[in-house]
Amino acid sequence: MAATAAVIGLGSIGAPVAVRLAKAGISTRVVDLRDEACGPALAEGATRATSPAEGADGADLVAVAVVNDAQVEEVLLGERGVLSSARDDCVVAIHSTVRLDTVHKVAAAARERGVSVLDAGVSIGGAPEPGLLHLMVGGDEAALNRVRAILEKYSHRIDYAGPQGAGMAIKIARNLTGYLLMVSVYEGVRLAERAGADLEQFRRIVKDTDTLSFFRLALDLPTTEPVTESEVAEKYAGRLTGGGAKEHIAAVGPSAAIMEKDVDQAIELARTLGFELELGPVARDLIRPSILLPRG
Repeated sequence: MAATAAVIGLGSIGAPVAVRLAKAGISTRVVDLRDEACGPALAEGATRATSPAEGADGADLVAVAVVNDAQVEEVLLGERGVLSSARDDCVVAIHSTVRLDTVHKVAAAARERGVSVLDAGVSIGGAPEPGLLHLMVGGDEAALNRVRAILEKYSHRIDYAGPQGAGMAIKIARNLTGYLLMVSVYEGVRLAERAGADLEQFRRIVKDTDTLSFFRLALDLPTTEPVTESEVAEKYAGRLTGGGAKEHIAAVGPSAAIMEKDVDQAIELARTLGFELELGPVARDLIRPSILLPRG
């Protein structure tokens, strides 16, 4: 029997998902209030359902790609929602980025109906071709494996993160990382601009020097706990310095002091230019923890 899928919410994520499923020969139903959003998938052979319930009826997989928590709850738990019609072994993949309590709430309701929910956060970056997703999945691994072949029609990578909520937690933390990088670069550019620097030259220097190595330094750490409180951190530090916590503090402490001095200079420069850095003081406070040193 041919696989059947429903895609609810045909925005920037759901629309290419529906198109890829339909092109792959999956019997695909689409649900969206906007006629124009459904057009590309319908042109590839998908059919339009009038409600989430109609879309989910008999489906192997229901992909939910709506905007927010309230919409996820409505399309799953509402009177004409997915759970009102989904069959016992249906799998729902939540691609919307939502709170963990929303994931657990709808997953609990789904279990009562024999339906499995996967929190399947997505990223569109790094794909070998447009429209393919990277999925970060939490939930029952057996349920994931039941629909893996369908998910692979619109994803280039599937990372199974662990139990319910694990996929969404990784997605939320990944988002935060990206946004913090974005606003930190903005603050650096702002300081350079206010100081009269040529911004094109500044950007080139940031790209061509070791500025971005600090990002890699923090990303490669095995824990966020200081060496004085974590065996994992102390072992990691030992591989670098050949000693324990004391040796790590002695070796890295002077570097931390230099970094703090550098940030102090940036804060002072901004003040002489008549404004306050917003991230600068926060960065200064987090320098020592970010290289596994105790705060101090």
